[in-house]
Amino acid sequence: MSQIATTPVQTQVARIRSPFAFRLRRGKGRGKLYVGTLIVGAIAVLAIFSRVIAPFDPITQDLTSQFLPPSHAHLFGTDQFGRDVFSRAVYAASLDLQIAFLGTLFCMLLGVSIGVVAGYFGGIVDLIAGRLIDVVTAIPGIVAIIALIAALGSSMLNLYIALAVTGWTAYARLARGEVIAAKNLQYVQASRALGYTNRRIVLRHILPNVITPPLLFWITDMVGTVLLVTALSYLGLGPQPPTPEWGAMISEAQPFMLMAWWVPLFPGLGIVIAGIGLGLLGDGLADFLRPEVG
Repeated sequence: MSQIATTPVQTQVARIRSPFAFRLRRGKGRGKLYVGTLIVGAIAVLAIFSRVIAPFDPITQDLTSQFLPPSHAHLFGTDQFGRDVFSRAVYAASLDLQIAFLGTLFCMLLGVSIGVVAGYFGGIVDLIAGRLIDVVTAIPGIVAIIALIAALGSSMLNLYIALAVTGWTAYARLARGEVIAAKNLQYVQASRALGYTNRRIVLRHILPNVITPPLLFWITDMVGTVLLVTALSYLGLGPQPPTPEWGAMISEAQPFMLMAWWVPLFPGLGIVIAGIGLGLLGDGLADFLRPEVG
């Protein structure tokens, strides 16, 4: 059987495509991806169905049931107000995942938008964006967030605003670098030659090819956001009592750690498990989508 001849164009396409052959075929990173997805999925199920899973109201107090140890009636025991710790931990999962998701989502949207515009147009636009990034990163993030919340007031909306204002710079730098590398490639030059508008080139040709690194960073950034919100709640700047939140639960239980170890233990385990799950999910996706070099 005679071999089918390949044209120079086909050979060039094969050379261009080969570096971007994803590792899906070899299965690299799938273990971490599966475990991370399982952990995050389990926490998401708890968060979504918290009203069904939680056996007690997370806010209702029962002073006759203070500091009951873990038992069949109260799986995680009760706190200083007689509230069921398991119910509060389940409801807190919903709030913490919501903050981690929405807080980082606003950061990603803002940062990617600024980075793509700066990287594509360059010049004075890139200079202004660069100076703005320098100004924001010059102030420690936690200090800026505390200052903004103190100035605006402690509420969920102000928390999201503070997270978005201080957390977009990493996404902007990632997107800017990817766009600078992509805007001179042949498919972008061909789009310009065909007379496509800048809007179409950016949205339909450049953005889909540069969005993967910011998306991967978004997942791992959720881990830092969970820990950050926990620290803010511990300082009294996060969701206010009696709203169940992991960090706030640990802060409220601090004076009773020696006499009721279960009250801070289980919210702390929730934070650790959520961090491990999101970390494994991010690392697994990075390995899963990383292109082959050879």
